Amino acid sequence: MSTRAVFGVDPAAPDWPTQVVRADCHDDPMFAELVVLLPDVEAVCALFERQAPAARVSVWHTDGQRMRGAQKLEPRAALAAHRAGATLYFHECHRVIPALGRYLNRVREAVGDFMPSASRVEIFAGARGSGAHLHFDRDCGLNVQLHGEKRWQIHPPTNTNVIEWRDPVWQRFARRPDGTARDPQVEPSPTLGPFDAVETVAAGQSLWLPRGLWHTTQVSSARSLALVFVISPASLAARLSSLIEWEIVRDPRLRELSFANLAHASLADLRALGPTITQLITCLSVDQLVYGPFPDTLAGSWALHEDVTLSVDSDGRFHIRSCGDHMSYSIGASIEELPWFDRLLERLTQTQSSGPAPVGALLWDCPDSLWPWLEDLFAALSAAGVLQRVRGEA
Repeated sequence: MSTRAVFGVDPAAPDWPTQVVRADCHDDPMFAELVVLLPDVEAVCALFERQAPAARVSVWHTDGQRMRGAQKLEPRAALAAHRAGATLYFHECHRVIPALGRYLNRVREAVGDFMPSASRVEIFAGARGSGAHLHFDRDCGLNVQLHGEKRWQIHPPTNTNVIEWRDPVWQRFARRPDGTARDPQVEPSPTLGPFDAVETVAAGQSLWLPRGLWHTTQVSSARSLALVFVISPASLAARLSSLIEWEIVRDPRLRELSFANLAHASLADLRALGPTITQLITCLSVDQLVYGPFPDTLAGSWALHEDVTLSVDSDGRFHIRSCGDHMSYSIGASIEELPWFDRLLERLTQTQSSGPAPVGALLWDCPDSLWPWLEDLFAALSAAGVLQRVRGEA
């Protein structure tokens, strides 16, 4: 296992991240720390209660494997519902519980070189017999079982039996064409195929679940508390959507119509907008689709000169050293964004040996708030003669 392993999962393994991986993480120091930080669901609710106002918790009322609907409650009310058998879903936990930010950064660092992405932390608490109905997620998940035990049934997209059984648009259509009620959550589980898997994850184990895999879960112990690091890699669909939006907002003729309330849009408006959007899509270049709608000042491929070293300190300053000369440049970024800058430095340094890299390959996970600083930074590095745009000049 490489030194990049996190909670027992090794991002340097040959089949990662496309394969399901169950691993032991008892020996990971971070696991021991998390067990102390989050000893039970009561502790999690208490941490959510400290927010002002208290952070709300999603409560899923279940009847076996059937999810009977969700509601958001204050932590105390959510805890009472959990004691009565409900499943609790804690959102954006790294924002509510700041101590989780350090663990999230560690996961980001471990997977960043292999799958640049956005990420967040969620927590699930369930009682025996509760669980999630058959579904798939658009994001990958590193599931860490802190307490209790959970059984997973996992199906690849190639299992068409599962896909037919669980109509992904059932929530939009309450009834089938023949008029019968549509409720696939209460139908029998699909038959396991040769490439399906059943995994039982106990306390002290983790499960890496790639996005797009159908799965169900069921708590098989009295109580279960699991923490999930959600990894959101850029997808082609998301990139295409962002490119279309980018082009629309640049055209004053389209902006007002496109962002109007859909309920107020007339059929004539939509018909007028359609051909224009179609034209935008057909005019998109492959470079745009792969590398994103970056400002002109950042477009193209960049390379760092061979004799240059870059570093960033906790005060938010870039340090540039070349042939004995030293310069520093303030990036004005908050401390929590520094891990992202560390990854940027590492990727820029890689261009010294591997050749120029398109800016999209370097910056596609850049936080939106950093774009202005990033343009200033690249301009300063270019002016200093240490960073060169090799092709694709504006």
